[in-house]
Amino acid sequence: LSIFNSSCRPAADGQGSSREKAFALVANEAGGSLSVIDLDTLRVSSTVPLQSHPSRVLANSRRGEVYALSVQAASVMIVNVSAGRAEKTIHLGGRPASAALSPDGDMLYVANAALNNVALIDLSQGKVSAQVRTGNQPEFVAVSPDGRLLLVSNRNGGTVTLIGLSEEPGGSHTGSLIGEIKVGSQ
Repeated sequence: LSIFNSSCRPAADGQGSSREKAFALVANEAGGSLSVIDLDTLRVSSTVPLQSHPSRVLANSRRGEVYALSVQAASVMIVNVSAGRAEKTIHLGGRPASAALSPDGDMLYVANAALNNVALIDLSQGKVSAQVRTGNQPEFVAVSPDGRLLLVSNRNGGTVTLIGLSEEPGGSHTGSLIGEIKVGSQ
């Protein structure tokens, strides 16, 4: 479940004003689709069919994109909700468990539970720029407000992995393991 804001343009006759319109997006894993709920009418406004079954969804209003994680296909699908289709699939291998966005919306961080790593996806390039090792079975990810630290909770082992994030002079994004904090059983 994720909330997506999109700009509504004025009517063709120029009357009316541009405003934000909010939608809720729901991953329908069994049905292989995304449901789009209009938050003004509180009704499903459309259903986006996908080639694989999404288990999680994350909206990026800054880029006008939605990211659907598929455990079945071990991938992330970049979805254009307005067009009603997935525009690109990024294969990760393993089992994508959850995702988080950088504060500027240009990077997507995906916890890969089966491979014990986090994939750093450069959204302007549409590809994985790096993979950083985590603890055992990473489940959830969060990014610090300044975008310099990624925290990853590891289901088995009761730890949180700390990853330093940076952008190299050539524009590539990297992550380096800082350490782990023991937090107890999850």
